[in-house]
Amino acid sequence: YFYERVSKKPKKIDLKFDWQAKKVTNSIAGKEWTVENLPDNTVDKFSIQLAAMLEVQTDKQSLRFHYAEKGELKEYLFTVEGKERVETKLGEYDTIKIKRVRAKKKKRITYSWLAPELGYVLVRMQHVEPDGATLDLVLEEFSRSESK
Repeated sequence: YFYERVSKKPKKIDLKFDWQAKKVTNSIAGKEWTVENLPDNTVDKFSIQLAAMLEVQTDKQSLRFHYAEKGELKEYLFTVEGKERVETKLGEYDTIKIKRVRAKKKKRITYSWLAPELGYVLVRMQHVEPDGATLDLVLEEFSRSESK
């Protein structure tokens, strides 16, 4: 996993997973750290959505993923809230709604709606801040390549 941001505050992150040794090494701004004894469900922060798309297919009521950040192993936890129909510009989809579970002191709420008929692709995401400010993302285009 490699991330580079070029802006007023440039940033480079380089994660190297060694699954045989069950460890990840990260380099940020010349500082390096390693987390060892990784659980099998460890992902990088940008793979969490993909991991949720796969894991929600197992009919579990909670989804748990680990990720390494700043030399520590942290956790993403989601609960399955149920099924809901979501309207998009492409039509309506039956979805599975999941909610990101955060520490009790954190008041932000994030919901994701995944559509089984599209391979559990995210068709909507809603993020609500404690002051009520809301960000709502809804799928507008979708295409997939044909398998050969």
